[in-house]
Amino acid sequence: MSDHEAMKRESNESFDDNPSKRTRNNSGSAVPNIPMEIRLLIESKNAGAIIGRKGDNIKRMRTEYKANISVPDCDGPERVLRITADPATAGRLLAGDIIPCFEEFRNVEARSIDVEIRLLIHQSHAGTIIGKGGDRIKQLREETKSAIKVFRDPCPKSTERVCAISGKPEVVADALVKILTMVSEKDAKGLESPYNPYDYIVYRVHGYRS
Repeated sequence: MSDHEAMKRESNESFDDNPSKRTRNNSGSAVPNIPMEIRLLIESKNAGAIIGRKGDNIKRMRTEYKANISVPDCDGPERVLRITADPATAGRLLAGDIIPCFEEFRNVEARSIDVEIRLLIHQSHAGTIIGKGGDRIKQLREETKSAIKVFRDPCPKSTERVCAISGKPEVVADALVKILTMVSEKDAKGLESPYNPYDYIVYRVHGYRS
């Protein structure tokens, strides 16, 4: 069994499908089984592997995970990966297929190094993740064994902030599911202006992501 296949098998075992409205993640917490739009900020150099030759890979993932997945073109250094799926499916997709496409994983054992993903969240959801006095984000870090940071500044010309999650692929996927579950329970407040990677500004990049 290849390392990619092993990751897919492990991710499927961690986030089992369930026909009910809520499933259970690794900690036993309830996970909503309702599709939501998930936006991840990725490096443009990783887009080609996600899409695949003539779009074969992204078409396969759409069919296999029954998810809407797209990576709109951008000639800058970053793009937005859009996924419409329930949180558990997004976790399986991330660990089983998206992360193995990242450049740093292509020539190494995929589960042997840490990875960082950048989840785009509405700025009003930052407090939901951080919690009063940082208590909620500390709890998330302890429960998932991942490094989580919500950047202070929004992405240029937008109301979206980056929530960076770092760790082994399956750890990152578990943290993502938990965060998506929390965010799904709170409606965004105020103006919604999604980040357009064409608005990338090099001198501002360290204010809104690592």
